[in-house]
Amino acid sequence: MAWYKVRIDHNEVIYIGHAQGNMFSVPFSSGLKDGDTFESDGRTFEVTATLDVADRGEVLLINATEVKNDKPKTRTTDANDGTGDVPSKD
Repeated sequence: MAWYKVRIDHNEVIYIGHAQGNMFSVPFSSGLKDGDTFESDGRTFEVTATLDVADRGEVLLINATEVKNDKPKTRTTDANDGTGDVPSKD
């Protein structure tokens, strides 16, 4: 699988990085650490592990898992829900 360029949104700041599956390469200046969340390609991810490449403070390799929004949506009642009076044919 090849690396591809991605946009990473974290704390209202946009970073350009690379991704391969659930692994991301981002600038060290992003300040991402374990437990932080960020958005990429319209999906939200949580950082599970970080590695400062060569301990130089330039690039972070991040393992992340996608955060699923599985909360049920509240249902609204419709005025036309079929429970109204129906005229009968005589």
